Amino acid sequence: MIYAVGIGTIDVEVFNGKQWIASVLNDVLYVPEFGSSCLFSLGAAAARGYRIMMDNFNIRLMMNNRTELVGYKDGDLYTLLIRRLSDNTSMSAMLTEGETHSFELWHQRLGHISVEKIKTMMQRKLVDGLRATAEEKFFCEGCVFGSMTRKPHKEVTERRQSVPGEIIHADVCGPFIHSSVGGNRYFNCFKDESSGYRKVYFMKTKDEVLRCLKTALTEIKQETRRDLQRIRTDRGAEFANRELDNFLTEKKIVHEKSPPYTPQCNGMADRENRKFVEKARAMLHTRNLPRCLWAEAVHTAAYLLNRIPNRKEITKTPYEEWFGRRPTVEHLRIFGCDAYVHIPDQHRRKFDPKARKVIFVSYGPSNKMFRVFDTNKHRVDEVTDVQFNESLQKRLVLIDGEEDSWMQTADKDEDDFLEDDITYDKTEKRGPGPPPGSINKINVISNPLKMEVRSKSTERTAMLAAADPLTEEEALEGANAEKWKEAMLEEISALHMNNTWTLTDLPADRKTIQFRYESVRTLLAIAADEDLEILQFDVKTAFLHGKIDELIFMEQPPCFNDGSG
Repeated sequence: MIYAVGIGTIDVEVFNGKQWIASVLNDVLYVPEFGSSCLFSLGAAAARGYRIMMDNFNIRLMMNNRTELVGYKDGDLYTLLIRRLSDNTSMSAMLTEGETHSFELWHQRLGHISVEKIKTMMQRKLVDGLRATAEEKFFCEGCVFGSMTRKPHKEVTERRQSVPGEIIHADVCGPFIHSSVGGNRYFNCFKDESSGYRKVYFMKTKDEVLRCLKTALTEIKQETRRDLQRIRTDRGAEFANRELDNFLTEKKIVHEKSPPYTPQCNGMADRENRKFVEKARAMLHTRNLPRCLWAEAVHTAAYLLNRIPNRKEITKTPYEEWFGRRPTVEHLRIFGCDAYVHIPDQHRRKFDPKARKVIFVSYGPSNKMFRVFDTNKHRVDEVTDVQFNESLQKRLVLIDGEEDSWMQTADKDEDDFLEDDITYDKTEKRGPGPPPGSINKINVISNPLKMEVRSKSTERTAMLAAADPLTEEEALEGANAEKWKEAMLEEISALHMNNTWTLTDLPADRKTIQFRYESVRTLLAIAADEDLEILQFDVKTAFLHGKIDELIFMEQPPCFNDGSG
């Protein structure tokens, strides 16, 4: 017995008898045992309003008296002319509900958490949309570079009973050597004691702590319907000042300060800073992203940690404790993966690309909004019309800078846990440095670029040297097998639609003419290599039913023989 392991949506192209058009197949069952083959339910199509017309040669699906999809009879079955969009297309299909992915993919989507924690989230159904395949072993280099190197301080404060929004712990981390895209060098973390829910705000200077606190209080009131009662901090100058004390007194909020030289007394916030930095380091290193994106990585780390249980015995995520509803992870994508943002018609000309390539760096206010880094404009935008390519391979854009330690602060006395940050070897090859301005530029390293050019040149040379396949077996076993198959399907469909032949037995005194496919791809390859322009046109099906002077008998097309001879 064969079972489907998921259900989702597939972007495809269908042939309507004249041309290939983009379409979407909904409610597609994923059955790994079928491989690349698929079955199409005519009953389901009829239930959706399609009219189905069949004869002994062809099949046609119509909607509102218009042909939407055609096919031909192949033995006892009908083959519909449907092809899936190429995997390397710039607009990869969005993942949909019900799809199952590897533990490695979820490991990166969830900010490099352990497989055991992913299993716990699945077993206890702590989030919606989390489905993973059977356990597999994998090595994550980002985790090696991002893992802690010192044991955490033992928390000496006694945990008090509270409800979300009543008691928070706060701490500041920074300054970081590299400014973020927005020019920030610090982040301010607030963690709720009851739920473990985190809020992170970014600052250019420590003087902005009060602004961050006011924003946090407003959001806490809106989200929990409660007024903050206590805040615990260390005795840093950003928290121990008259302006902040006066504000807290006015709001009737108790300010608890840890004793001097005992950061472990504010261990909850101190450990959060450590977690953020380690996860940000792992995510940036895994995708080889520039250091100016550290703030986006920290924001993503906080976003993900709020959707992951704090401890193994916890039965709810911080998000559910805070908002009272279970979160979904269906919209999560791998930090740093390629993304493609739709360009509105008003901002492009007729033959301009309909999308621009960016880098996914974080999440927006809603599940349908994402933050992306535009490497050309050197800015971070919030977008909704975006699709992703979550290839697990590393990027070719490398990190560069004058300092070796790429996730550390300038003041190590203030944040001593960063002093053990992983540093790069000075002999490691890096890309060119960033340009002047508010952020660091991304440049492609020179050597891989040259290698890529040589690779393309070699590929074109090989294409020129190789002749077209002489048989259908060669065509369907070669490097361009999928393209040959698509061309064959399109041609055979046109022949069927025009009733070009009549299937009959071969008379004893007659001989057959063989069927051959022709191609102009070699000429196109030569033109591409020589940078020539080609002017061409094609009148489809122009000669498929022309009049001839005598009766001829042809063999059935290779690979489309119905078995009758």
